[in-house]
Amino acid sequence: MSKRRMFNVEIVESDAFLDMPLTTQTLYFHLCMNADDDGFVNPKKIMRMIGTQDDDLKVLIAKAYVLQFDSGVIVIKHWTINNLVRADIYRETTYINEKSLLGLNEFGAYTFEKLAKYKLQKVKKPQWIKNRTKKKKQGSNDGTPAVHKRTENGSQYSTVEVSTVKVNPAVTEDVEENTTTGEKHNAVDTLFEDLIDLENVQFRKWYCKTYYTIGHERILVLASQARADGNDPKKLFSKLLRHEIGEEKQTNSTANIEQIFGGKT
Repeated sequence: MSKRRMFNVEIVESDAFLDMPLTTQTLYFHLCMNADDDGFVNPKKIMRMIGTQDDDLKVLIAKAYVLQFDSGVIVIKHWTINNLVRADIYRETTYINEKSLLGLNEFGAYTFEKLAKYKLQKVKKPQWIKNRTKKKKQGSNDGTPAVHKRTENGSQYSTVEVSTVKVNPAVTEDVEENTTTGEKHNAVDTLFEDLIDLENVQFRKWYCKTYYTIGHERILVLASQARADGNDPKKLFSKLLRHEIGEEKQTNSTANIEQIFGGKT
């Protein structure tokens, strides 16, 4: 189970959330931190640990921040909006029966299937694998630093040698330069690589400009919503991005991208 958890400011800084008592807000954060990789947690242990009352849990249930099952276990309703768990470290919940009762609504939040007024999306295991680049502690035999990169299935590493790595101190974002290829990678480029399963690589320039405009946290929220779509996550992600920046609907063609940015991608 992952040891890190994320929170979406659109959830925890909303008026509805901030109107709740501080003890209730505290309980929510602790439940999220202790939930498994699917957002399920037994609340009684957490409540005893931090000294909150039953009324705090009742408020979270009443305001639909958590969903409660007959077994007593709960699930964080907005779990997939808050968190993006890598497939290679994901561990499925042990509450399989409870999970089978849930679906995802149009926003990517858990919903009881029996209470839904429309067809919900199925809850699927995460497929995202972060594309990470690391330097080995030891270089090759000739002293050239070595870099190993996780392959697509996340199980092995392929090794590539580079002459050196430089950092440009004049740039506020972290930038790495490979002197062999001359390529630079900043935070936007890294985000593009992380979301490669949702993107059309032909339009890399458009994606990077859009990511820079919208911001990292909001992009992850949109990616989570798109991955929850079982039909065409890539198409939905593109639609969500265009809606976010207020761009008119366009076809995925190189001509349109050149018209927007005035150059080839």
